[in-house]
Amino acid sequence: RTQAMPPLRSCYALWVPLLKHGFASAKGEYLSFLDLDNTYPMAQLLDMFRLIQSQNLDIVYGARLHPRSEIGIVRKLGNLFYVFLLKLLLNSVLSDVCSGMRVFRADRKPAVLALARNDLSFSIEFTAFVLTDNWKISEVPVPYRDRVGNSKLSVVQDGFVFLFVVLRKALKKS
Repeated sequence: RTQAMPPLRSCYALWVPLLKHGFASAKGEYLSFLDLDNTYPMAQLLDMFRLIQSQNLDIVYGARLHPRSEIGIVRKLGNLFYVFLLKLLLNSVLSDVCSGMRVFRADRKPAVLALARNDLSFSIEFTAFVLTDNWKISEVPVPYRDRVGNSKLSVVQDGFVFLFVVLRKALKKS
């Protein structure tokens, strides 16, 4: 007997709880994650690990917003809006605040596990937390390819949730 697959958005609801479960179970000095929709090259993680180690950083982001990136115009504009907003409200120096490719120190794991969001806004909450908690950060430009399959992100619905998360974090900071 077969069952119908649940809609994409409900499948995605499992992503953050499963990601946090993986973090909680992981051993080692560093943790990493990346979206597995063929947009990020896994080999780039090596450069990110080298950078976090050599500069004694807390986190390294894979930055997608550069001229050779294949990021779509809607996604690019949304990211640029949040880059501007986090620069304005939280003094961000990042060029890509919603990256789905990151490496961070495992001793920071408890704070990441304590983040409240368990939906698509986890990535922006994670970044806002990193900025307000003064983590030592850097980023590495990464090739970004067209995604395989459909995006689960709703520009309007999720965009407003992202905005709420950022504004809430900024208000708590002040």
